[in-house]
Amino acid sequence: MKNGFTGSRAIAVYLARLAHTGHIIGRLTMRFLPAGIFLLAGCGNLSQTSAPVGDRVYLTHATFHENVDDIVQHYMQQKQVPGISIAVIHRGGPTRYYPFGVTDRAHRYPITPDTLFALGSLSKGVTAEVIIQLVEQGKLRWSDTLADLLPADVRLSANARRITLLQLVTHTSGLPRQDMDLPMLLQFVRYLDTGENFYGNLDSDKLLSYLADFSAPPERMPHYSNLGYALLGFIVRTRFHQDIQTLASTLIFTPLKMNQSSFKPETLAGFPLRALGHAGDQPKFIPRGALTPDWHFHGNMVAAASLYSNARDLSAYLRAHLNATGNTMQDRAFAAVNKPWYQQGAQAQNIAWVTDTIEGQQITYQVGYIGGYACFIGYDKRNGNAIVVLQNGFNWSNYLGIALLVDLATQDKVVPQ
Repeated sequence: MKNGFTGSRAIAVYLARLAHTGHIIGRLTMRFLPAGIFLLAGCGNLSQTSAPVGDRVYLTHATFHENVDDIVQHYMQQKQVPGISIAVIHRGGPTRYYPFGVTDRAHRYPITPDTLFALGSLSKGVTAEVIIQLVEQGKLRWSDTLADLLPADVRLSANARRITLLQLVTHTSGLPRQDMDLPMLLQFVRYLDTGENFYGNLDSDKLLSYLADFSAPPERMPHYSNLGYALLGFIVRTRFHQDIQTLASTLIFTPLKMNQSSFKPETLAGFPLRALGHAGDQPKFIPRGALTPDWHFHGNMVAAASLYSNARDLSAYLRAHLNATGNTMQDRAFAAVNKPWYQQGAQAQNIAWVTDTIEGQQITYQVGYIGGYACFIGYDKRNGNAIVVLQNGFNWSNYLGIALLVDLATQDKVVPQ
């Protein structure tokens, strides 16, 4: 950590400073601060991707359509989610769409396959696949280190100098989820009360200051890092003098006809009718189901968290991961994210994506959380199945996608809604 403290000692110092300076927000109690520190530290996988045992009863109908309808309706009621958009590819067949609910309870625009959602960290998968293609073109190398990739005047510790491009894209650099310092904690405390974006430092070039005294952990295990992907955003922007949107449009969006996908969502025709974000498991002090503010990025975090898209575009994106497109470089990039770089039990850390073996099915997936949204995209290449699940409620329980992918593997016929 930047201040040299770790674990409980760091927490104690932060809380002492907060109490001393009087910056604790009035309604925030000590009961929530340990949880806040945990979320900031990013200890382990925060997402619940396995369905609760009690919810499996909703997947016992005769048809996949009935299963989707029952489990989603139950989930929406339980979590108070206004809208969910699902796309399904079964055994390589045509995409089926299952829209539920509304964009928000004021406008009440119906959710459709074309409704835009904020995707949060699903942005990282597209960014990583852009970088894979830059490597294929010889413009970058996986062995490039931060000493090679960053401007010469950036101060780097000995450990930071040795971080490689491959380690950044596979979350094995040793960098934490985000910069863990007092300003970040204060912003996070504010977020719990307002829902406002707390990644301002990572979006700016202040993130580089973290590297001056970075100390790597003894073992480079996968450790999810927004900081690492913000650095990738900085590297792309400063090294190639192009933003991630321009590169992604050229290398991925345009070839796949993903016309409603952008890291600059305000430019999309469907943006005024987008699904609005709502509180769920987070932020703690906004009632579940209430609107939350949009999060906007303009710098390094654009590559890590700014993408908007819809179920229709994302189904085309997943289909390209199931079957070759004929674009050789793009196909190599999509194949590369299947390669495991670090195995932990049944789970493998790939480039940006994760592959899990669940109930005998090998599923490659990503999850994304931002503001008032939670998203899932995943595919089962062996069976030719893929699922998109977009919801406009922030819930760590993001198990619908995997539950439905496992269910798909046992279904012979998918009946559209």
